[in-house]
Amino acid sequence: MYVRVILERFGQRENIGTIVMNNAIYRQRRGKMKKAKAFTSRGYSQKIYGISRDGLFSVFGTGLALVLSLACIKEAHAFALKDKDGRSIHGSITREALGNKFSSKNLAVLIESGDQTLPSTGQFFFSKGKLKSSLSFLDREQKKIINYCHDADSNPKDRYRALKHLGALLRASQDFYSHSKYLELESERLKNRKDKTFDPYQIDLVDWSKVTDPDYKALNGSTIDDGGRPMETEEEGAEKLGGTTYFRAARELAVRETARQWDMLSTLIKRKYKDKSLTILTALREASAPPVDDDDVN
Repeated sequence: MYVRVILERFGQRENIGTIVMNNAIYRQRRGKMKKAKAFTSRGYSQKIYGISRDGLFSVFGTGLALVLSLACIKEAHAFALKDKDGRSIHGSITREALGNKFSSKNLAVLIESGDQTLPSTGQFFFSKGKLKSSLSFLDREQKKIINYCHDADSNPKDRYRALKHLGALLRASQDFYSHSKYLELESERLKNRKDKTFDPYQIDLVDWSKVTDPDYKALNGSTIDDGGRPMETEEEGAEKLGGTTYFRAARELAVRETARQWDMLSTLIKRKYKDKSLTILTALREASAPPVDDDDVN
């Protein structure tokens, strides 16, 4: 009963049997390991070891493990966000921006890392009130990339780590245009101009040096930190904006931002590592970067 009560507190009553059990749970009881069979919330006709119809687990410790998994349930949709055809949305943005600059394998590392990146707060990057924490994340990732680049030309492990952090940085910077209020405020500003026809594809990228100024792009009492309308998928951002939609305009900005982030990072690497920078950048783009354990990427 412990788990049922807590599940309901998490607002997951209808998912009691589905969320974690499909991965199969192993637990210790009476000195032996037994594997629990997967089950669904419909028809608990099959008796499962340690689980009954009205009391999901007879051992609270096992239930606690389930609850800890549930703590992240509302965050899970931010991983590997897909379009209606099942393709990674962030991956397609990164591929369009950098597909001609990185080998297919190294590009895949960037995309996988981006799809697995989530803010520690459990919310989207640059969602309402998350401007400062998201900027701090970008700054930390940039510093990690630069540090790992020191040996990225000769050390495949550091090369992989640099690419992983680059993928995370790209994901967060892409989120700026689909979660902050930047696109809406800038669109409204440009629509009000009398001297120029509004074209959403001509919207400038954000000026990162001014973004912490509360007056930057503020309009009618709203700021970019107020959070924008949902527009991270084609369906969410289907509302018209000029001759396109909010989703497509945000996506175009994200593609341009991704290319800019790589250009800015390349400049920083050149400044720091000077004569060595060319081999470092070439290695990041083309040299083999076999995966390392997640525990070794920090």
